[in-house]
Amino acid sequence: MAEHANKNVPGTEIEVLSPEKVQKRDRMRQLLEAHFQDSVLYKLYEKKGRLHELFTANILDMDEFGEYSSKEAAAICEVVDYTINNRRSALVDYVDPKYRQMNSKNWKHDYVSVFKLKMIIGLTGQNGDYSLRQIKAMLYGDLEETTEIPQTEVMHQMFAQMKKYFEDTQDMFERNEQLLLDSPISDLQEKVEVLENQLAEQMEEREKIEKANQELMLVKEKCNEIYDLINDPQSTVLEKQELIQRYDTLVESYPDHRDLIMNYHTYAVNKVSALKELSDKELKHQAKELHNKVMNESIPVEQRNRAMDELEKLFNDHPDHQEKLYHLLYDAKTKQRLSRQEPAPEKPKGIFARLFGR
Repeated sequence: MAEHANKNVPGTEIEVLSPEKVQKRDRMRQLLEAHFQDSVLYKLYEKKGRLHELFTANILDMDEFGEYSSKEAAAICEVVDYTINNRRSALVDYVDPKYRQMNSKNWKHDYVSVFKLKMIIGLTGQNGDYSLRQIKAMLYGDLEETTEIPQTEVMHQMFAQMKKYFEDTQDMFERNEQLLLDSPISDLQEKVEVLENQLAEQMEEREKIEKANQELMLVKEKCNEIYDLINDPQSTVLEKQELIQRYDTLVESYPDHRDLIMNYHTYAVNKVSALKELSDKELKHQAKELHNKVMNESIPVEQRNRAMDELEKLFNDHPDHQEKLYHLLYDAKTKQRLSRQEPAPEKPKGIFARLFGR
């Protein structure tokens, strides 16, 4: 038996663990570390030295193949049910619960989804350093169904910058007004030049800020355009994969916004990978059904020939899957070719059968 205690919590009682439980917890920790080693949120915990907050006993005791309800996920994360529902609703694409039926009470979460919720909860809320909106931006650039920044928000940002500019300018003149009045005439020109230089520097800084904001909005617009094309249900998985490469081109064009672009890139890769996995399964299932029809001699020839034509069309329409479908097509064609061979001649009958059948 092994003794285990949470060293980060003073006064924690020592928990006696069986070798099997120690091994199970080590296995879960290895799975989570391998899965989240490139995660933006996980790296935040790692950078701040807070990984111990994630790998609690409840987390490490999760079942690798288990599915947890919202209430069970709340117990694992040591929060109330509402917190789980709130964080999942705000970041449902990232949390990626297994499935749902009629309402939130029937959401199911695997160990990966629960760990994602654990990370989000620790970074947000009353004791967190980030808002849900900031978490969204870190994950995928605030990507939602409608990804454009509301026009009212843009206007508020512009007015705030203009207001600060005029306040700074007014403050500068007020601070220097008396100095100008009290100065001899010979010094006025020099002091005016100093003020003009200060004003020019402020103007230049404002222009830089405005230019940076415009560039940021342009980058987000370009990222959203690529994502919309990737999200088009009419495009193939192969076309979607080629579109992802456009994010690399954007990084080269806008290196200052690399983090934002790569968040989009990561989100798109995950999206396409999930679609590809689903597409592969559906396509393979469809090909197997057609193959089985061709091979089934109890089915009329017309239906078997039609199934053969559909299998060939499926093969030709999906060049990126041909390697996986080739053996099914080859097997079906071989069966069809053998089925079309002429039947063997009948054996002789009567006296010829007695003479030549020996």
